Amino acid sequence: MSNLDPALPDTQSYSSRSQSFDPFMHAISKYKEVPDWWYISISLLSFVLDAIALSIYPTNPVWSLVIVGLADVVYLPPLGIIQGVNGFQVGLVGTSLTR
Repeated sequence: MSNLDPALPDTQSYSSRSQSFDPFMHAISKYKEVPDWWYISISLLSFVLDAIALSIYPTNPVWSLVIVGLADVVYLPPLGIIQGVNGFQVGLVGTSLTR
C-alpha cells in the first residue's frame, strides 16, 4: 500500500537497516544483546519472591500467581498488537487515550 501523496515517502517499504544514518541504532549497536536466560532468571526469581511474600502475608493463595501469569500470556500479545498497529493503548480495565 503506498501513500496517496507522492511527495511523502512510502514508509512501509523502508526498513531500519536500509536507512543511511540512524543515531539511535548507531548508539545501541555498541552494546551486546542481552541473553534470554537473564529474562528467564529474573522472571523465576520474581515468581519465587512473590510466592514467599504470599506465604508470609496470606492475602491471596499462592496458586493465584499462576492464574495471573496465564492471564498475562493470554491477554498481553493481542493488546500489544493493537497498540503497535494503532497506537491506541487498550488496558484490561479500560482504555487509555494517551500516546
